[in-house]
Amino acid sequence: MSTITVSSRCNSPTDQSIVFIVDDDPDVRHAIAVLMSTINLPTKSFASAQDFLDAVDERQSGCVVLDVRIPGMTGLQLQQRLVERGSTLPIIFISGESELATAVSAMRAGAIDFIAKPFSMQQLLDRAQEAVQLDRRRRSMQRQRQEMQDRVATLTARQREVMQLLAQGESTKSIARRLGISQKTVDNHRAKVLEKMSAENAAQLAAEFSHFQTPER
Repeated sequence: MSTITVSSRCNSPTDQSIVFIVDDDPDVRHAIAVLMSTINLPTKSFASAQDFLDAVDERQSGCVVLDVRIPGMTGLQLQQRLVERGSTLPIIFISGESELATAVSAMRAGAIDFIAKPFSMQQLLDRAQEAVQLDRRRRSMQRQRQEMQDRVATLTARQREVMQLLAQGESTKSIARRLGISQKTVDNHRAKVLEKMSAENAAQLAAEFSHFQTPER
């Protein structure tokens, strides 16, 4: 097996994300595991898609390096199973053959890259780091959305109406007129909304509400 060399631009991760390697070739699994160890990224290796599915916990952050052609369940079939399970783990496909149709299918289903063998170890290393960072951002966004949903759930129906109008930039006077209630009542609802949503002012509330409504990427 050839010696693996990497450039000095690689940085160690700040948490214990895991690179899951799914490939029926033990030499490939070993080479990728050694590569990831150079930046202190732990790995878990599997010889088949089913072994991976039986063992993986999608709550674990990281990414998947997945061979397209593996015995039994193929890489694309595994990708589909993960989608059905609601997994957001980024997938990097590796393949012994350059197949445009397969690559297009994989990318349309959400893979972040499709790398043909023999591939550059530096290229795979760079993509794995990008995938791990992407997964961290996605999980952070999911946590923020859940926290927002939990806070919104504490609001009354009227407070939600007031919150939405405040987030749209409406003044308390305008909100009172639109909802047919007194401005003092709106002021009271506004205070409760800001308190429950942990916002200091309407501008911050608008920014958070807009972020909450933006689709994840």
